[in-house]
Amino acid sequence: MAAPTEAIYQLRRSPSVVITYLHELPFWKTQAGVHGRLLGGWGVSGITTFQTGLPFNITEPNDRCLCSSGGQRPDYIGGEVQFFDPRSSAAVPGKPNAWFDGAHFRRVGTGNSFALGAGRFGNFGRDVFHGPGVNNWDFAAFKRVAVKESSRLELRAELLNLFNHTQFLNPVSNVADSEFGRIRDTRDPRIAQLSLRFWF
Repeated sequence: MAAPTEAIYQLRRSPSVVITYLHELPFWKTQAGVHGRLLGGWGVSGITTFQTGLPFNITEPNDRCLCSSGGQRPDYIGGEVQFFDPRSSAAVPGKPNAWFDGAHFRRVGTGNSFALGAGRFGNFGRDVFHGPGVNNWDFAAFKRVAVKESSRLELRAELLNLFNHTQFLNPVSNVADSEFGRIRDTRDPRIAQLSLRFWF
């Protein structure tokens, strides 16, 4: 059987925008008097990230090239691969949280022998697709209290993934897996933490 035509997909770049900020409120900076102690020394900071998902490699778990080589991949059989919102449970029947349907890929041969069509590499490229993107906001509010001229106290509250937005990891990329194309893991949900620091 002739090998399918060479895969046309090209690796896409992974653009990202990362914004960091730190702002100390200008009120009562000297923290003199009761009002200064209560209302002075406040500030906010954060990191906002918008990023295309990380590249992932569609893999063949068995030695279909019959050459004991790692990094084997399947054949791309043509057509445009469709990507879906992983939050949808109906995009691909039987595969909730699917990122793509996997119908455009075929394993090399039907088994690990020449008689079963093995004996060559698949034609699909390496790390061609990206997983779901990142839309993440980390935010912190803090209050600094001057204790002495050379020392200060800081109370800090941090919210990682402020809006508790689900951040999906890459999908199952093993072409032999029954959940091929499905996303099974996510990054951490919102995390809140408090800290107290003393500089001297």
